[in-house]
Amino acid sequence: MQDPERYGWFSLAVSLGPHGIIGRWDHGISPEHSLLQSGFWSSVIEARRTLLTIVILSVYNDEMIREPTFLILSAVSPEPLHGYGILKSVESLSEGRVRLRPGTLYAALDRLVAEGSLTADSEQVVDGRLRRYYRITEEGVAVLNESIKRLESNIAAAKVQLSRRPEIKFA
Repeated sequence: MQDPERYGWFSLAVSLGPHGIIGRWDHGISPEHSLLQSGFWSSVIEARRTLLTIVILSVYNDEMIREPTFLILSAVSPEPLHGYGILKSVESLSEGRVRLRPGTLYAALDRLVAEGSLTADSEQVVDGRLRRYYRITEEGVAVLNESIKRLESNIAAAKVQLSRRPEIKFA
């Protein structure tokens, strides 16, 4: 056991967005060594680089979209909507589970337009304020359809797994 008065322990938790703490690294150093001499920072940088690579390769891929994106694309599928209309439609479609803030929505809309899933359809001035309407593109429809297929496949697989335990009931 190391002498707690001689060694200080430094801990780093690597947190990446909504996934919380991905990894943890502990390192003890003596007071005679600086953090730089101990290799602490180079180890931290390497740990972060490795974890980031693992997370990107294993958690995200081009085919996956998150629930808010799925709901935004669903909201504008029947007809073009303006920002407030999209906010209300997303809240309704999710039965109140997802409530986007305007800043979050407009950042997502900008991203979806840049990706080609949405396009600005028209603009209208209402009560002195500009309303921009967004329409889903063919590419957006393809992304939404692929997500629906993936979700349906995951639901079917989960139901099969649940059916193997008769004491668990599902709808």
